[in-house]
Parts: sequence; C-alpha cells; structure tokens
Amino acid sequence: MAAENLGATESERSAAKVGLATKGRSCNGETALSARKQTEESAPLTRADVERLVEERTAELARVNERLRGEIEDHEQAKEASRKSRGLYRELVEGTDNLVTRVDGDGKFTFVNRTAARVFGVKPEDCLGVSAFDFMHPEDRERTQEWFARCVRDQVPSATIENRQVSRTGEVRHMLWTCNFHFDESGKVTDVGSIARDMTERKLAEEESQEAADLNQLFLDSLPPVAMLLRPHSREIVACNKAGEKVGATPGKTCYETWGQSGKPCPWCLAPKVWKTGKAQHLQSEGVGRVWDAHWIPVTDDLYLHYAYDITDQKKAERELAEAKEAAEAANRAKSAFLANMSHEIRTPMSAIMGFTDLLLSLDPPLAERRQHLQTIHRNAGRLLTIINDILDLTKIEAEKIELRPTDCSPSEIVEEVRSLLLIRANEKRLGVQVDYAFPLPRTIRTDPLRLRQILVNLLGNAIKFTERGVVKIFVRCVREDGGAPRMQFEVTDTGIGMSDEDISQLFRPFAQADESMTRRYGGTGLGLSISQRLARLLGGRVEVLSEAGRGSTFTLTIDPGPLDDGAMLESPAAISVGSKTPQKERKDHKLHGRILLAEDDDAIQKLLSRFLEQSGLEVDLASDGRIAYEKAVESKAAGKPYDLILMDMRMPEMDGYEVTRRLRREGWRGPIIAQTAYALVGDREKCLEAGCDDYLSKPMNAAELFGSVAEHLGRAASEGSGLR
Repeated sequence: MAAENLGATESERSAAKVGLATKGRSCNGETALSARKQTEESAPLTRADVERLVEERTAELARVNERLRGEIEDHEQAKEASRKSRGLYRELVEGTDNLVTRVDGDGKFTFVNRTAARVFGVKPEDCLGVSAFDFMHPEDRERTQEWFARCVRDQVPSATIENRQVSRTGEVRHMLWTCNFHFDESGKVTDVGSIARDMTERKLAEEESQEAADLNQLFLDSLPPVAMLLRPHSREIVACNKAGEKVGATPGKTCYETWGQSGKPCPWCLAPKVWKTGKAQHLQSEGVGRVWDAHWIPVTDDLYLHYAYDITDQKKAERELAEAKEAAEAANRAKSAFLANMSHEIRTPMSAIMGFTDLLLSLDPPLAERRQHLQTIHRNAGRLLTIINDILDLTKIEAEKIELRPTDCSPSEIVEEVRSLLLIRANEKRLGVQVDYAFPLPRTIRTDPLRLRQILVNLLGNAIKFTERGVVKIFVRCVREDGGAPRMQFEVTDTGIGMSDEDISQLFRPFAQADESMTRRYGGTGLGLSISQRLARLLGGRVEVLSEAGRGSTFTLTIDPGPLDDGAMLESPAAISVGSKTPQKERKDHKLHGRILLAEDDDAIQKLLSRFLEQSGLEVDLASDGRIAYEKAVESKAAGKPYDLILMDMRMPEMDGYEVTRRLRREGWRGPIIAQTAYALVGDREKCLEAGCDDYLSKPMNAAELFGSVAEHLGRAASEGSGLR
C-alpha cells in the first residue's frame, strides 16, 4: 500500500496537469459563447439570424463536446500509464537486492522495500515511523548521525556513506548507502530517498584477503634476509619485508626493477625454472651493487617466494682472507728464502773466521802470513757485523723506533768519504769511481750524516758489486722541485747487469732480491735497499731507480737539505777540493786516570775489555756476576774509594745488570754507569737508560767507541763527584 502511495504521487501530478489543461480549454469555449450572446442581444435579430445562430451554436457545442471526449480519453490514458508506472516501479523497488528506503526530515522511515525489511529483521509496515538510526550498529550510529546532520545543514543533494546495520535478530551487515536529499524553497529537508548495497560478502572477502596478506607479511617479516612474494610470469612483487624495502623492493613493481634496475628480467634469474620444474632454485649473484645468496621457492600456482641473503661482507672477508693468506704465504716464502740466504751469508764469513783461527792455532805461520790471516778474520767479522746491523736497522725502522740526529754537515765531504771507503773494493775489480758535481752546491746541509752515509754506502756498494767492467759514477746536485723547495740529489750510475721491470717491482721489499741466481752469485741479505728507501723517507726524500737489463742502472737518492743559506754555496770544483779536505785529528795517545769496575760474566769479553782499559791507563776491578758487582760497588764506597765508573753487562747470573743499576741508584750512587750488552733490538737502549744507566754500548764494540764513552763520562764524573752518599 505504501508503495502504491509512493508511486501515485507522480501519476496524480500528471493527471492534475491534464485536468488543468481541460479546464482551460472549457473556459475558453464558454467565454466565446458569452461574447457572441452579448453581441446578439445588443441588436434586433431576424428569423434567419436566429436560425444561423442556432446552427453556429450547435456546431460550436459539437466541437466542444468532441474536445471534451478527447480530453476524457487523454485523462484515462494518463491514469492507465500512471497505473502501469506504479506497477513497474513497485516491481523494480521490491525486486531489487538493494535496500530502498525513504525517510522524512527527522530520519524516520516513510517507506522501506522488502529487502530492507528483511535486513532489518521486521515487516515493511513495522518500519514506518521508526528512526533509521535504530537499525545501525552502535559503533557507527553517532558517526552516521553527524554525517546526516552535516548533509542537511550544507544542503548536499547527494552523498554516500558506509556503515553497519544490525537486525532485530542481531545479524550485522555492511552497507554502502547512496542518499538523495530533497529540500523545499526554504531549504528545509522534506525527505531523503536512499539505496544501499549489501557489502558484507565483499567485506568478508577483503578481510580474508587482508588476513592472508597480513599472514604473508608476518611470514616475510620473520625472515632475516631480503624476502618477497611474486607472481611467476609477470614477476610482480606482491609483498616484501622491511629488508626488501631497504633495497628498493616495492609491491606492484617487478623484481628486476629492484635487482637488475632495468626494464627487463635479469639474465641470471631462476624464476622461469621454478614454475617449469616446480622445484626450489638457488644461486649466488650480484644486484644493486651487492652480492646475494638468492633462493626461489614455489608457494602456489601463481605465487612464489624469493629471498636472498646479503653476503657482500662475507665475500669481501673471504677475498681479504684469501689475499691475506696469499700475502702471508708469500711473506713466509720470502722469509724462508731470506733465512736460507742469511744462513749462507752468516756461515760464509763465519767459516772464514773459524778456518783462519784454526790455522793460527794449529800452525806457527810467519809474521807476514799471520797478519794476512788476522786481516781476513777481521774483514769477515766486519761482514757479520754488517748483517747484524742491517737486521737491527730494519727492525727499528719497522717499529718506528729509529732516531735521527740531524746536524750541519758537508754533502761533498760525505760523498768523498764514501768514495774513499769503497775505492779499495772498486780497485780490486779494476773499476773506476767518478764523482761529478753540479754547481752551485750547498757548502752544508742539515740532515743526519750517519744515515745519509749509510744510504750512499749501500747504493755505491751495490753499484760496484753488480758491475764487472767500466765505471761507477756519482753525480751530486741541488735542485728545486715543483713547489720550489730545494732538494739534494745523489745519482749513482753503473754499467752493470741492470734489471727488468719485474725485478724493479721487488727491489725495495725486505727479504727479497731481484733474482735468486744473482743472490747466489753476488751474495747479500736483500735488506740494504729496503733499509735505504725507508731511511730516505725519514730524511724527507726517496730512492728511485732507472734500469735496463744488460745496460746498467741509475739509483737517485733525494733528501731534504733543510734551510739553505744562499751565501754559503760552492761555485767550483776548487771549492770542493778545499771543502772536502778533512783535517787530521790530533792523535790522542794520552792516558786516562781512574778506577773502573768491569761487570762481565763472559771470560773472553772480560779479558778483551780489561786489556783495552788497562792499556789506556785505567785501574780495572772485575766482577763475574751481578751480585759480586753490587757488593764491590758498595764496599768501594764504604772504604772511601768509590769506583770512578762502572762498565755494566746487563745480562749476568745471580743478579742482572738492570737490577744492580736500580739498587745502586736507589741507594744514591751518583757515579756513571755505562751499559754494555749484546741486546741491540728496538727499545733495548731505552730500557738500559730507564734502569739508571748513563750510556749504552752494544756488542761488539771497538776500542775507539769504548775509549770515547769512558773518557767522556770520567770527565763528567770528575766535575760532579760520584759514589754513595
């Protein structure tokens, strides 16, 4: 019945329009007759006029009647159309699966279709006059009421909203409402027609899909590596974890846009093999600048899991480990070769020393032959000492413990000294040694003369060693580099065997020589050039080499000369000859005076040192271990005659030299104590000085070194006083 009333509204409006039109036409006809009647009454009529008028009126009435019959037929047709329209409308409204309702301005139902009533759980007539908000879910009611009021306030003609409806039986359905608001001329809402679509099944599907997606995401996020779910054919990313997002994976994009960063699949991708075989695949590959351990696992017919571990750091560590292993093995090989060579270098002079010593002991050779034997022993002992010093120097350099002692010195004098030192060796091979200078040349430079001399001796010694014929040249000059700073250069050129580029690449590495066959032929430890290069860097420069196999080599030493005085420059070879003359030092044969305690446990060294000291005029007391040395020192002070100097071996039985020195210093001993020890590694000098020693001599020492140190400290002790207080 309500549907009929709702449908009759439009039909009645159409009928009313038809009625108004008919009424208008009738009124127009009556007006015409009245006008004609007034015209006839205003003048006398004849019979003929009357008959004519009757005919006209009859015809007019016939026409009016005809029009009335047409209007009546139109009205009937309109009524029939309205009835059919109401029927069709009823069929549409009642037959649809959508909810159709109408409410008044207060939100109360004025119409609901059967679908809406079924959702509400009541009969259609039971809904009339009931507020539409009574059937809404409590959690959605306030929000919907606010939305309805806002639409009314803003006179919104049409709007949509989604909410939940609750039936009288408690069933909850999700609805999407489309509402049309009708307002009168004053802006007041008259009614609201609404159509709602049931979204419950779709919502459930969405929730199930979202639940599945959440489970997938939870699974992906639980995986430590980069992980994603993809479509097998398109390779579209369905989901990925946080690790995947960090490398650029984005749902909706393809995997190759992430890994290959291109518009086509990666050539190494195994996804096609996954859907062809249905089996998991594995591969290690590169992507986005990293190395990955990648896996492909089928999940469903249209989904597969792709995850990858970032093994870049692992691969890097493996490479570094392999390189370190190779470097260690290479170092071990080099050190093994070095030790084998070192054994040869040590045993060769040692054999000469022991052999000629046996000759001297077993035979009684003439004096001239005896002197030759002793010179051979002395020369080979020097070779041994050179090897030991090279090893110690390298150790100090690598430990950054080597000390430079820069002083003002003459570069030309140092070159001439080196030339004179090695001239005998060159003469033995009938080689010339030529020195040339480029002027102007500084008269003095500020550097460590000992280390400069050590480098030049090595370079010139190598040049002589590897040259069989010809001449060895030394060229000295002062140059300015690109920055304008002055640099001293010493070029040593030979006409020897030369070297290849491969030989040069190994040249400055410790424990390595250019060619093992050259080592066997020419000897050497393989440390000299490495030490020279490092010393050159300490002196602010470098050693460079140019060489050609079979044509000879040129080694160039460059050092920092320090600040130069432009006025103190040598301009000619004559200045060199004058400047290079080293005045003969006055021979100091005068005797020393004093009483010395020599603490030494080795009988041979004890005899040797006491002999040197006694020859210089000193009185020497001996102590064969540390405890005896300590007791004698204390007794000397107690007797009122403290020793003027103690020469202390640092490694002795009973009590070592460090402990003896510390005890004496704690008890107030102020006299000089000189450490003499075979310990000559990095830190040994400092250790002796920290224990309280005044100076340090490393074994073996020559008479000049011993005499100089003893004389210096005796003179200082004489002016300061010594002994126990």
